Amino acid sequence: MFGCFCSTLSQKRHGHLSVCLLTDLTLIEEAGKPRYSWIQQPIRTATGDHNRSVGPHPGCHQPLGDLGRDPVKDLTQPEVSHSHSEMYEYPLPVVARWGGTKLQLCINFLYGAAEVTSLFLSVIISTLTILTRCQPIQLSCLFCKDGGLLTGQSHTTIYAIKLSFAILEFISLQQLVTTSVYYLATVLLHGISFLWMSCTTFVHGYTPAGNIAWLLAYKELKVYEKLLNYCTKSRIFLITALLVPGLQILLCYTSLKLFHSEHISNFEASLFLWAYFLVLVFTMLLFSAAAQINSLSVNWIAKFKGSGDKKLERRMHKSLMSLRLEFGNNFVETLTPLVVQEFCVRQTVSCLLVKR
Repeated sequence: MFGCFCSTLSQKRHGHLSVCLLTDLTLIEEAGKPRYSWIQQPIRTATGDHNRSVGPHPGCHQPLGDLGRDPVKDLTQPEVSHSHSEMYEYPLPVVARWGGTKLQLCINFLYGAAEVTSLFLSVIISTLTILTRCQPIQLSCLFCKDGGLLTGQSHTTIYAIKLSFAILEFISLQQLVTTSVYYLATVLLHGISFLWMSCTTFVHGYTPAGNIAWLLAYKELKVYEKLLNYCTKSRIFLITALLVPGLQILLCYTSLKLFHSEHISNFEASLFLWAYFLVLVFTMLLFSAAAQINSLSVNWIAKFKGSGDKKLERRMHKSLMSLRLEFGNNFVETLTPLVVQEFCVRQTVSCLLVKR
């Protein structure tokens, strides 16, 4: 399994600087000492290539380069002039194939379901734009006047305008879903899942022999966790943790009310129930993976505590911190998935009792 963090800085006069850290967290046995390797790609600039090669890698089509002693500082604080505009882009790891694991099947299911559902909803909303007028959910309602769409125009003009709005509705919804899936699934969920699988491989492969090597390997996992938190905690994960549970409550409440309504067909209610199911699976998978990362690291640190005999090992153990994924000023721990679902259930029941 490998991942790639890229930082792209755009400059007005000197082109661009692209830094890519290719991370291979597959457990390696080297002279009886397990470790995790950090394979680095070159720093390429518009003025030239800096190729301080540290060895070939089959996945790299360019010479390898040295990012320095501190990969976090190299990626987050590149040395460039502050007089130029800078733009940072951090695509999170593209997770390699994990075979037929349940986690991979769940992620593939979410991708396929999101693609089919978004296409289906786009077609429905576009059709409603042509058949109905001035519905609040549609963009065309912004141009309605006195209950009509551009009243006073000919039928051909009205039909052409509605067809244009239908195409606009389809494109805008597809763009919204594509952007959401990229940030929520490709960036956030893939990054957390990759760290979870790496942490699981690390913990299951632990042996009491070679404690220093295992401590260094754990610190490399900690660097990966810092990079992931740097990319997601202030915006992507924070917004997801705040809005997705609210969306889950809204969809659950709406689907239950529609099933008990006499004027709404079961098909329309099933659409909301299907959307609620997708959000529920995503929420459980996201917070459960983040909670497992914290739990595995805490248990490993506690297990390692009594195995260090040397003074250096004991000091290094005292400096260890558990892996935890942050959103804002908070972080996900073992019971966070249950707390989130309890909050969603309580709020849904409260809404149903209030509207009863």
